[in-house]
Amino acid sequence: MQIQAPIDRVRVHHRGATVTRKVTVDSPAEALTIIGLPLCMVDGSVRARVVGSASSTAATVGVSLHVRPPDAVAAPPEDALREAVREQTRLTRAIEALDQQRALFELIPVLPRAENVAGRAPQSSPFAARVAQAQFVADQIAGWDAEVARLNAELRAAEERVQAAHADLAAYSTATAMSAAPVTKAVTLQIQGDPAGSIDLEIEYRVPGARWAPQYQVRLDADGMGAEIVLRAAVAQATGEDWRGVTLALSTASPLRATARPTLNALRIGEVQPSPQGPHLRPPPRGADGLFATYDYARRSAPSLRSAAAPARLSYLAQPVVYPLDLLAFGGAGSASVM
Repeated sequence: MQIQAPIDRVRVHHRGATVTRKVTVDSPAEALTIIGLPLCMVDGSVRARVVGSASSTAATVGVSLHVRPPDAVAAPPEDALREAVREQTRLTRAIEALDQQRALFELIPVLPRAENVAGRAPQSSPFAARVAQAQFVADQIAGWDAEVARLNAELRAAEERVQAAHADLAAYSTATAMSAAPVTKAVTLQIQGDPAGSIDLEIEYRVPGARWAPQYQVRLDADGMGAEIVLRAAVAQATGEDWRGVTLALSTASPLRATARPTLNALRIGEVQPSPQGPHLRPPPRGADGLFATYDYARRSAPSLRSAAAPARLSYLAQPVVYPLDLLAFGGAGSASVM
């Protein structure tokens, strides 16, 4: 049984993306084959699961290539645009050729009647020939005018087809190109268990060729006293899928690296105490009041240390000690130390 699953949501990583498709299947009694998947799909990342059913599970049987029948492959919009432009060019050239022929016929003069010469007999005038010539030119021009009018109507229809083809090409996405492609990938699934009625099936896989980058925008107030920082994301993908109208999530984690929330171990100062039973606060350790006795003594004694009678070993509290750069960088026999 071959079915197609639309895209439900996409999680875009810094490099690559994880795509989740969802479909409802009625009484899946046999193996299911989900077709129309991109060729760039990573085969080892395919995962399938049954949503909302504890009695049924989905197992991935394998990934294969799916070949569409030739009659089911739709022509891409580039071919339609190319054909419309070719037809428009042909009609335009035909109209130009008829206009040139009409202009040449309009230049054919009608011979006037010969002028009479005094003292001579009047010359014969082929009036019928002149009328036939004028009628011939008029008929040819009228025929060409009718042909040009017909070609102009076809040209307007061709121009409309060109505009429609341009609109189709502008709205043409990589998903349409993939659906029109004769070869796509397919995933074969086996439903295990006893499904009662219809089930919701989700399939998840990873694709390269997608990424996102942050964009920051600062909006200042009219008086320049306040600002608002807006964070946006620019998403780009060339996976062969259509992500319009799909829920997008952004992630800074790498899809190829296992990430987990770190466990922070608590550091306690004091005597070892047994772990508390239940979610209760640990009482302070015994003798906590004396942990900072030396620090408190130093703070209380600091003003008297500035006097001349202060001990020499505590003189670093009164003024800082500056060490030479060479001694700090390289050490040596002359390196300084504070007691």
